[in-house]
Amino acid sequence: MSMLTEHRLSARTAAERIRRELQAGDRDFAMRILTSAIADFRDTTPENRTDFLIPPPSTGSLNWDTLIAAVIGRECDRAGIPRPAWANPEPLDQDWIVTALPHPSEAWLQRIKDRTPEEFSRLRLWVDPRNLETL
Repeated sequence: MSMLTEHRLSARTAAERIRRELQAGDRDFAMRILTSAIADFRDTTPENRTDFLIPPPSTGSLNWDTLIAAVIGRECDRAGIPRPAWANPEPLDQDWIVTALPHPSEAWLQRIKDRTPEEFSRLRLWVDPRNLETL
């Protein structure tokens, strides 16, 4: 493994770091970690993706665990590689609108729902896909 890949986030290391941020109450930084992991996956060479796709530990939140699995599944589909079994999550019991805003307006919530891809909405995850991208 090269030095460069040692510093990349995998699903496993991202989940561990997200768990710490959630415990600290920082959902915004948890989302930044997820978007960094997505960017790292996209930049990872095919021979290093095996490490990336090892099942992650729980973040301590079923919502976040489902989001991570859904995002990694989507990235596998986009890369043309088989999804690991853990990246096919079950739908949540309740809708979860992924936003860092503490009190979003109804208009803001509707905008998120309108922009959410079907692959997430069927899991009852509502997320603007632009929030999953690094700048």
